[in-house]
Amino acid sequence: MKLYKRDLIWYFSDFDDDGFIGFEDIKEIINRLTGNEKLKETDIELLIEDIFDESNVDDDSKISYPEFENIVLDCPEMITKFRFRL
Repeated sequence: MKLYKRDLIWYFSDFDDDGFIGFEDIKEIINRLTGNEKLKETDIELLIEDIFDESNVDDDSKISYPEFENIVLDCPEMITKFRFRL
């Protein structure tokens, strides 16, 4: 089941369907998570830089699936807390 949830999280995070989670994908995730409590653009950019610093091993400004797998291994609560509701 964990593999299935990990794949769903990946699928729902790659908004532009290019096989990577890039700047715009992460920005979209942040905007959806914050809802009406929008962050300032500069705060979003700093947050995304921090995410890339922590997870983008090859420093290409996008998160590949293997890099995403490492994120999930380092943060298993992503899997346990992830919920999908219709």
